[in-house]
Amino acid sequence: MDARYLVALLGSASLLALGTGVTAKAQTQQAPAQAANSEALQEIVVTAQKREQKLQSVPISITALNAEALKADRIETLNDLNAVAPNLTVRLGAGGNQSPNYTLRGILGASSAAGQDKGVSPYLDGVYLQAQSGSVFELADIERVEVLKGPQGTLFGRNATGGAIQIITKDPTGEFGGYQELTGGNLGTFRSKTHLDLPAWGPLSASFTYLHSQHDGDVKNLGAGTQWNYVSTGSESGVLTSSKRLGDDDTNAFMGALKYAIDDFNLTYKFDYTHDDFTPNAEGVSYLPQGFLSQLYAASPNPMTPITTQRPSAVNNAFTTPGLTENWGHNLTAQYWINDDISVKNILAERQTKSETTFQLDGLGGLVNVGIPDFLGFPPGLAIPFAPGGNTKLASFVTGAPFVFLGNNDYSREWQWSDELQVSVNKSWVTLTAGFLHFYDHITTSGFAGGYNTTITQVITGQNTA
Repeated sequence: MDARYLVALLGSASLLALGTGVTAKAQTQQAPAQAANSEALQEIVVTAQKREQKLQSVPISITALNAEALKADRIETLNDLNAVAPNLTVRLGAGGNQSPNYTLRGILGASSAAGQDKGVSPYLDGVYLQAQSGSVFELADIERVEVLKGPQGTLFGRNATGGAIQIITKDPTGEFGGYQELTGGNLGTFRSKTHLDLPAWGPLSASFTYLHSQHDGDVKNLGAGTQWNYVSTGSESGVLTSSKRLGDDDTNAFMGALKYAIDDFNLTYKFDYTHDDFTPNAEGVSYLPQGFLSQLYAASPNPMTPITTQRPSAVNNAFTTPGLTENWGHNLTAQYWINDDISVKNILAERQTKSETTFQLDGLGGLVNVGIPDFLGFPPGLAIPFAPGGNTKLASFVTGAPFVFLGNNDYSREWQWSDELQVSVNKSWVTLTAGFLHFYDHITTSGFAGGYNTTITQVITGQNTA
């Protein structure tokens, strides 16, 4: 289901020229201004071929957005690239684990298994983002975004069949300055970004950025207030309560950068951290065939998700509870220019992603067992033959107990580190790009300890139920 658009109220200030001849003066200056803008566009520098080049010199299909374009088009996460990058679609996958599905030039880049290649590769400051769950997050300060149409297997590996998306964050300028951005809108939208550049101290310069962004979900949860007791699973969860709205988001992000620069050598360290408290997007129901589920749906006393092909304003996702994602990373990039034609770069990075939530994947929250065990031809009172581990001796129907058809408990932690050495040669008679990459990734994924990753056709008989 497509998300409703947020109407943002933006404040702006401009200097107005007053007096006679203003119109004529503006007209006489328009052509030079356009020429200057055109010249500025010609100077956009990209790293689509792992070397700095002018955009017009890159012989591949690429969409490049600088900081001004990102601000004008309100590009805040990878999801927002849909509106500005031709042939690219980014959508959150079903459920609530903040996993993106990329479609670029008809290639669907999505993965469901741990460590699986996505087909469309996201990069942050030259570092491949392996994590799938929780990989849609806001960065505090983006300088440029490059969307490279695929295939990009030569330079970006087998996981770039559809292409690659490169996000480049800002380096310190070495000049004292800063800015404050505030945005407000409907659905409780509020966004604040604070940036500070410190004056250079010899070859050292530093910058800091803090971002807070929040908005309310636009779909009401008819199953709000339902409590799920996970105390027996350990300390990770405890008692979780289904939220009032679906699609809430509350993000805090920080980025710090430190740069050491002399004539032929640059060393840049960057740290970014993002914490996102959210509620998963609403899951609806467009069709429900006749059978056991339709009988439960008709007999359950709770307000139910409407069965409709239109976007509902309320659904029952009682199994859905608030979630969180955390992303942080260190990046140390060193570059040395041997001469004007040969340079060596090394990118050493560590990243970690954490994601946890529960969500109603079927959209049918609020179902209650009303003693209808005959959906598979079993006589009344017989146990349901669906239980973890294949145990068919599940307790008999308990009238009035919650019935979960398809619910997910997502918990994942992913840690990676990588080191990439690049050598670039740019002579009049030869162009060479060579390098060596070491990449390590460790993933822990499933449900949180003691809980099932997927709950299918299960009657929850009460507290202390395994």
